[in-house]
Amino acid sequence: GRRECKACGTPYHVVNKPVPEDGKCVCGGEVIQRPDDNEETIKNRLAVYHEQTEPIKAYYESRGKVISVDSSHSVERTNEAALKALGLVK
Repeated sequence: GRRECKACGTPYHVVNKPVPEDGKCVCGGEVIQRPDDNEETIKNRLAVYHEQTEPIKAYYESRGKVISVDSSHSVERTNEAALKALGLVK
């Protein structure tokens, strides 16, 4: 859902920050789909993740070195939970 202005680079998102109704950026530039936000690129990113990152995560999980934090809440609540899990706040 990411979009950006071809002229000034202003980011947009189809749900969270929609393009103005006239389809143009506030600067008047053309809003385009980001070149790194297409199906082929996303499939490649997921393949690389499964091939390279998952094994590292499993390695550290097996040694009790991974802390999971529920990130389905607000940014503030998630940040607080992460800091608590790291022992940085009570």
